[in-house]
Amino acid sequence: MFIDRCSKFVKKIEYLNCPGNIILAVEPDEYKNVNGVKGLFFPRKLVYKYSEGQEKGQHLMQIKLDSVQIWKQQPQQVKALFAPPDVNSIQKEKK
Repeated sequence: MFIDRCSKFVKKIEYLNCPGNIILAVEPDEYKNVNGVKGLFFPRKLVYKYSEGQEKGQHLMQIKLDSVQIWKQQPQQVKALFAPPDVNSIQKEKK
């Protein structure tokens, strides 16, 4: 992970395979303040570079995030996302 020492923003994240070759690099850019939260900055652009080795080359993908907001969760949403499922109901479904 590369962090700009002046802005303290993440500039690049690299994922390496076992031999130490870069297989994925993510470059966040265009940091802007999140509406309603003073001092919270979030990148509005993510550039992904995925490498499949020298023979196959590199793939590039860019994602733009135009409307970043703080999530105002409802109790049902929190339960659905973060509560583990009932093991008994899973076993019944398998039968």
